[in-house]
Amino acid sequence: EFLLLLVECLPDAAQRVAEGLRHRFHDSHLDGRPGSRARLTLSIGIAPYDGHPDYQRLLDRADAALARARADGGNCWRQAG
Repeated sequence: EFLLLLVECLPDAAQRVAEGLRHRFHDSHLDGRPGSRARLTLSIGIAPYDGHPDYQRLLDRADAALARARADGGNCWRQAG
């Protein structure tokens, strides 16, 4: 897992970034043993900052959105509600 923080980014712009990253990963392959390749996928949780002062709450919302993306089959993004 990794965290990408988009500063002063509206939710629709964050969704475009997420979709762009997802496509770039999906179009890539990981070479393994000779003759084997694995397609990469990316599951993303988006949590727009809602003004709450506790940053852990923001991380928890992003993590919950990521869990939903994985539960929905992966290779997608979900936004915290």
